[in-house]
Amino acid sequence: MSHPAYYNLIQFTPNLIREEACNIGVILCSEKLALFIWQITDDDTRARTFFPHVSAKTFTEAIYTCTQNLHYWQTLENAERFHLAKQQFPSPHIRLSPSRTTRLSQDPNIKLQTLFNSLVLSPKGEP
Repeated sequence: MSHPAYYNLIQFTPNLIREEACNIGVILCSEKLALFIWQITDDDTRARTFFPHVSAKTFTEAIYTCTQNLHYWQTLENAERFHLAKQQFPSPHIRLSPSRTTRLSQDPNIKLQTLFNSLVLSPKGEP
């Protein structure tokens, strides 16, 4: 049996005015299953390839802020969690893509890994 779900890409955006971004993670949610899981990279190789002018410190601080928020959101009740997941992160360098729908017909962790591999990792399977 499959269940409705949605996912958001976690994107690193060093300059919000230019709206350039690089995918660094995925959040997978299902209200029906009370599911809220994510995967995020801490490797800045891909981001530094796209944005060589950005310091490693900027990337590290953005990832730290993002991870702290995700851990906090995990402690909330479902309604609050799903509302917050649609809002902006407090880091000026992290944004969420619009929600995209999907179906969960397998282990949610496998689905998350599949999304992460195809949307965050490079074609060679490297960040």
